[in-house]
Amino acid sequence: GILAVLEQLPNTIRIVALRIAAHTRAPDDIALAEILLEERLLETEGLQASPLEQMETLGSKMQVARMTENEASTVESLEELLALFERHPDIASRGRDIVRANLSEIVLYAQGRVDAADELLTAIIEVDAVELGENAVTARAARMLSDVAMAKDDAAGVHTWAERAIALEAQYQGGREEGSESLQLRRALGLAKTGQVDKARFILDDLSEADHANTLERALLIALVSLSLEESADTVTAELQAAIRPEVRITTVHRFLYRQLEDAGVGPVIGFN
Repeated sequence: GILAVLEQLPNTIRIVALRIAAHTRAPDDIALAEILLEERLLETEGLQASPLEQMETLGSKMQVARMTENEASTVESLEELLALFERHPDIASRGRDIVRANLSEIVLYAQGRVDAADELLTAIIEVDAVELGENAVTARAARMLSDVAMAKDDAAGVHTWAERAIALEAQYQGGREEGSESLQLRRALGLAKTGQVDKARFILDDLSEADHANTLERALLIALVSLSLEESADTVTAELQAAIRPEVRITTVHRFLYRQLEDAGVGPVIGFN
């Protein structure tokens, strides 16, 4: 009846406010979403909320944290969501893999906690994909596991996981059979590091001839492959410096790839330091 509708109105307003803030990213809209979320947290404090209600509140908390670029709060919300899934295996677990993937992304690229990311991503492949079925999130996990292998200097793993990600993206995301450029470059890196130099060069030459956008991620991956093909660190540094543009936003993935180059003796590159 109307009473039930009125009781749900504050929650509906909060959800709408969150969606508006996520769309506009306007400071006033984000501030309103924060206020409404804080009110919701105060209202439910001490109450025995159902697992689904807790999940909804934590999801809102995570959204606000991501909008305000509060990494610590985002990680806390994701860890609490994952713990909630583990405490209540009886509730629908669809979305558990997404939570693990989102947490892995921060843990690996922003925090550099490679082993922790490896554990989370392996759970997506070995637990979530088995229980929930493979999907686009499985492909995302395979891509990140290629980067985990890169950070661990596991050349065979870089290649194997890149190939697995290519196959999964083709199956679940409509990706090209030969794979996206970034995955082909990860595959080339694995080949170069395992001594399959001709195959690596073929991929690199093929991509150089194709019409591709000169993104920063592309430049970083090409630098890693070139270095593995015994191009000098000084040459790679100069080529990478030329690829930096002031208008390009440097992401945590870019910084992760650059750290791999730094470890190999490349740099410094203005823009990263």
